[in-house]
Amino acid sequence: MRLSGDVLWEGGEPASTREVLHRSRDGRHTVVNAPKPYTVPMALRPENVDRYFRRDGKTGDRVDDPVLNGIREALERMNDVAGSMLSTRMAILENRTETIGRRAIQNAEKMRDMAHAVAPRIDKAREQAGRVLAHLESEMAVPQPRDPLERLAQMEARQRLAQMSEAERMSTIARSDDFLLAALNSDPAYSGMNPHKHKYALLKWRRKHHADKLQHIDRLQAADKALGDAADRFMDFTGELAKHPELEAAGRTDRAARQALDTK
Repeated sequence: MRLSGDVLWEGGEPASTREVLHRSRDGRHTVVNAPKPYTVPMALRPENVDRYFRRDGKTGDRVDDPVLNGIREALERMNDVAGSMLSTRMAILENRTETIGRRAIQNAEKMRDMAHAVAPRIDKAREQAGRVLAHLESEMAVPQPRDPLERLAQMEARQRLAQMSEAERMSTIARSDDFLLAALNSDPAYSGMNPHKHKYALLKWRRKHHADKLQHIDRLQAADKALGDAADRFMDFTGELAKHPELEAAGRTDRAARQALDTK
């Protein structure tokens, strides 16, 4: 047990991992529960995005994907830095050659600097994902009429669709790509469709003509969201580590000691 000011540290460890004992003026001790030890958040694990990689149908091996690789590397970097933060923070807080106030400043600055060093990797991965997603979306765009005659034919098709019942309209669109493209190349109202039905028809067309790209988009969006959620958790984690448990614990023990003396 080591004495630091008027706080006793069990086992020589900081308040974040052990209970703090405060010696009051009459020699008695007040026990205050300290925060639990921190661990690297599970959201930062790089394997969280492994399920979004496509698998080879024959071998079952993971198919290489540059965007997903970048997202995985960003997660791996965050995970590694988070682990380094824990050991760095412990070393700073255990340095009894510095005052509590100085340690608090050093700890907060170091946690901030370590977190900022990871930001470019996260931004790069998310920007790359955004570019590829935009490109895939453009490749799945509904083809526009090739000439004035085709444009006129689509206008006539929309007029016919607008005159049909809902059931007949949807049946016609399901059977004919010509009618489907005519409906998708204009505002839903021109074909007598409501926005929900129009959006559903577009999704069916994409599934029919761009199934692979649509699946790729779904996987990239899910992985990008996982990275965004991990980045938010990483920043929260950084904020938690930047706090100084000794100051908080010392304050609690001081209040407890004063209350004990006041009740005498």
